[in-house]
Amino acid sequence: MKSQQIKTNLTTILSNINELLELLNNEKSVLSDSSFDNLAEIAHQKKQIITAIEVHDTQLKTLLQTEKKSTNIQTVYEIIQENFPQCTSLWLEIENSLKICKNKNAVNGIILSNNRRQIRESLAILLGQPNQILLYGASGESVATNSIVNSPISA
Repeated sequence: MKSQQIKTNLTTILSNINELLELLNNEKSVLSDSSFDNLAEIAHQKKQIITAIEVHDTQLKTLLQTEKKSTNIQTVYEIIQENFPQCTSLWLEIENSLKICKNKNAVNGIILSNNRRQIRESLAILLGQPNQILLYGASGESVATNSIVNSPISA
């Protein structure tokens, strides 16, 4: 019975992660096309899916906590591997899918950052402000400098 609960929970988590992967692909398309109309809805859907994953993860950990027989076992994977070996491949698929989600989210973050920079530069041009180059100080904070003043041509 408990084995079936674990398997059902893992299957639900994997299904949610696959939904998230699809949503991240949609988000990349929206960001790449600069059609930001759907971005708020995508962010809302991502939050809902992540919340569902967290709920199922908490349920899974509660189910597995009672199965932890050895004090040497530290991870969820080790508990599953020892007590529910039939679910091991499902857990590994979840871990792999989460890594893919993380990478896709990082790419989307880079695209979003580039879009934000382009919008900021376009706005500066429209407002007649000098071109700003973004540099980073010793402590990692961003420092905008005027490219005209610091240009080798003006020296």
